[in-house]
Amino acid sequence: MIDLEGAMSQSNLYAIRNAILADQQVTCVYEGRRRELCPHIIGTDKSGDEAVLAWQFAGESSRRCRNGSA
Repeated sequence: MIDLEGAMSQSNLYAIRNAILADQQVTCVYEGRRRELCPHIIGTDKSGDEAVLAWQFAGESSRRCRNGSA
């Protein structure tokens, strides 16, 4: 499981990069919640910090899904 709290470490970026190249899912902790996601792009946000674009398909969330399910 990858811990995505705070600054992203090089080992986390390497694991996410490998998951992207192998078309694999990632299980991680983000904002204190366990999530399962498919990472697609590693880049930087507006402040220049490293960021990952990913689609979450399972796990916990602070909000309900758009379709109304839990």
